[in-house]
Amino acid sequence: MRSKTLVYVVVAGAALFTSGIAVGQRAGTSKFTKYLRPPVRTEMDWITLDTDVDLIRGSLPYRNGISIPETVFNYKENRLQARVFISSDFEKAPLETVKAQLLGLYGLEYVHLKATIPELSEDDFVLSVYRDSNFELFAECKHGNIVFH
Repeated sequence: MRSKTLVYVVVAGAALFTSGIAVGQRAGTSKFTKYLRPPVRTEMDWITLDTDVDLIRGSLPYRNGISIPETVFNYKENRLQARVFISSDFEKAPLETVKAQLLGLYGLEYVHLKATIPELSEDDFVLSVYRDSNFELFAECKHGNIVFH
């Protein structure tokens, strides 16, 4: 009788120990881990999708002097990052117009991402704005604020 009790205690202790390890390891992972898992899609699927999206994006005209946003995951910063390009005409617009359009775009992009990734916070997202296509940083939007460069 005592040996059965001892076995139950050992098994229960092992189960508790294992669940504690699992919970402890899960607590230290990034909130984006489940989205960074390998997909079921093949590499060819991703290559063709990327090509299609790039062709579509490249053929669309700038709207009010701003390109369509391109969102990527920045592994170095562990956050989502969107980037847009602006025309020289947009840059010459009144400052209030520039701010309103960039903040509107930032908010729209953030809301769309938040709908897909509920764990997303404003700390996890930045919108980078570049001059035309030469990758010269014009501004960044973080936490609903704009920093001009």
